[in-house]
Amino acid sequence: MANRATITPDAPIIAIGIDLAWQTTHQTGIAVLQFSGGMALLRSDPLCVQTNDQILEVLLPFAQTETLLIGIDAPLAVPNQTGRRPAEAQIAKSFGRFEAGAHPANRSLLARDGKIRGETLTEAMHRDHRISHTPILTARAPTRQSFEVYPHPAQVVLFGLEKTLKYKQRGAGRTRAERIMAFEAYRAGLRSLRDMEPALTLHDTQLMAIDPAKLLIKSNEDQLDAIMCAYIALYYWYWGTEKCYIFGDPTDDYASGYIIAPVDSRTDPRTLSTSM
Repeated sequence: MANRATITPDAPIIAIGIDLAWQTTHQTGIAVLQFSGGMALLRSDPLCVQTNDQILEVLLPFAQTETLLIGIDAPLAVPNQTGRRPAEAQIAKSFGRFEAGAHPANRSLLARDGKIRGETLTEAMHRDHRISHTPILTARAPTRQSFEVYPHPAQVVLFGLEKTLKYKQRGAGRTRAERIMAFEAYRAGLRSLRDMEPALTLHDTQLMAIDPAKLLIKSNEDQLDAIMCAYIALYYWYWGTEKCYIFGDPTDDYASGYIIAPVDSRTDPRTLSTSM
């Protein structure tokens, strides 16, 4: 069982999800949750920004927060020039049959002027806001840290899916009707988190109850993914490695990269390895 600390009852706990675009020419979704009394709520509607400076500005009101968790959907440590990181290989092994594998991350694909955006952002968070970048935490203990998360495996585990939801714009052969159905299933899955521990309560306006003709625009995808990233960050802080797993190589302290995801008996490498 994971090591847990006692929660200070009145301490504010903020979990922020960032669906980080790999380039600043594309939009990044951000959602902010506040957790207290066993319940998480969105502090405001999710939003989209573009630059790292705009992301840092969103974080500014939480500069003094004792417990600040930031889950980022983007590679944050990418030392390999080509190929994929150990984390992607492990995710594929655990989640491949659920169609929740991760795209390969390497510097040849992601670097712009020799820099990886996720690495640059976490360095700026540490410099400007004293937010450490590390995948390792003690469950329910005060901390200020960012870490890499991935919504698709989390959907499989938290929503009890057999296949990931195909709501994204990209993807050959997906009809508009199929994407709308998947998008609505995603929103229903997020609503179902009110029955999870920790619980998340969302209002329809925060889940973009809008004109169906505008349902599938990219910014809506980014904002739903940001909510999911924020919840993964909170879930990981609440349960630690009891119900989550750090995919990557612990022998190098995850310097070769990592991905944090909730797991269950179908997907947990610790369970799978003992059943083989």
